[in-house]
Amino acid sequence: MGYRSDVRICGRKEDIKRLEEDLQDLFPYMAKFDCDQETKDGCRIIGWDSVKWYTEYEDVNAIMNFLYDCDEIEFVRTGEDYEDIECWDNVKNRDRHIYPCTYIEIYE
Repeated sequence: MGYRSDVRICGRKEDIKRLEEDLQDLFPYMAKFDCDQETKDGCRIIGWDSVKWYTEYEDVNAIMNFLYDCDEIEFVRTGEDYEDIECWDNVKNRDRHIYPCTYIEIYE
């Protein structure tokens, strides 16, 4: 089954649209988001749940390279292990929209 992560990306609508179009051309299976919503200030949040997010994978590498070239981007990845959290942004002119959090569930 492999190690899984949840991933969220937030950026300007036009940047996320460009990423979505690139994904549809190169990696169509990654253009299907588990999370896709717009914010009040014109940003768009996309993401995947329980995805194999290995940087050596071609699709993940392409996404990350795209993000590094964008302005005003936020990225959060949480892995299966509690301490496995990756979070970065280059947001300068607005508030952040995504952040990692942990919580406790009670199973009966």
